Amino acid sequence: MNFEEKATHKLSRADKSVDEDVMLKIPCTIALVKLLKKLPKCEGENSIRSIIPSLCAGLRNELFSVRNTLRKTLLNVIKELGTNHFRTVISYLKSSLQRGYQKHVLNFTVSYLMKCLESEFKLHPEQLPIKEVLPLCDEELYSVMQEEKELAAIKAKTREASKSNAHPIIKLCAKCITSKDNLRILIDPAVKRLSEKRSPRIIKTTRQWLNSVSEGLADNIVIDQVHLIEWLKEVMHQETQQEEQQIAQPESKKRKLLVETKDAFLIPNSKKKGTADAKIAGQFLLTEFSFNSLYNGLNKSNRMKLDLIQRDNVQVLDGFVKNLCDGIQSSSKQVL
Repeated sequence: MNFEEKATHKLSRADKSVDEDVMLKIPCTIALVKLLKKLPKCEGENSIRSIIPSLCAGLRNELFSVRNTLRKTLLNVIKELGTNHFRTVISYLKSSLQRGYQKHVLNFTVSYLMKCLESEFKLHPEQLPIKEVLPLCDEELYSVMQEEKELAAIKAKTREASKSNAHPIIKLCAKCITSKDNLRILIDPAVKRLSEKRSPRIIKTTRQWLNSVSEGLADNIVIDQVHLIEWLKEVMHQETQQEEQQIAQPESKKRKLLVETKDAFLIPNSKKKGTADAKIAGQFLLTEFSFNSLYNGLNKSNRMKLDLIQRDNVQVLDGFVKNLCDGIQSSSKQVL
């Protein structure tokens, strides 16, 4: 256990150099895990639980080579123990990497591990902790982390921040979703952000999130395709129902707006750009997502076509016809 007490402490420090003997000890962790698995269950599991936090804490090191070696070692440890331990690894990573460049390292590490373990998660999709992973994507796409990526200093210091790590995570989660009841989890963070604020930036980010979900659902071979289409119809009609409820509110409950004074300047103030576009996009964003998911499913997945034909369930597509006709007749260029 010399690795845990001395080597991990050196790795977790923000040093520019690491001793060679410490670097050589990292791959030996796999051999240690294999030996501990042969011990009695109680003693072996307790020792293994102390190794995973040590590897996660080492990812705080500023050297990319050290972090890369630790990621590969952590991946091999998960493969040795099984993907049922992946949820535990995510919790340790979150507690170890909490601020600054560490957040970019966290998301990159989670994306790397999920990509390498994709085949295992497709066989056992229930072992993928979607609820624990999606908040990381929400923070990267909507919070300060997105603004940090525009700084050259962050990119130069942290290679993991050079590209988005959230969209590959979202796609893989959509590939491994198993039931209709869990589908809502995939889009809830984006829909919540859209309901709070409908700025052009939020709309653009939300559209990218929903596109990643639709691309992942097209490659999903686990979920029932008819249930998926029924859920898409529910999502498509959600925004319309919300708009109708707002219109149906009594006059007494509506907020009274102040009377706008006329502009007295010679050159009138220009209206804010993007306000009308944001309103239109907010109304039709979920409808666009539903049609994209249906198109990707019919275009990429033969399974969806076969399920609709063999089960004689083509009538489930009737719910999309009215919205499609309304969109074609719309006067908005963005909708068309």
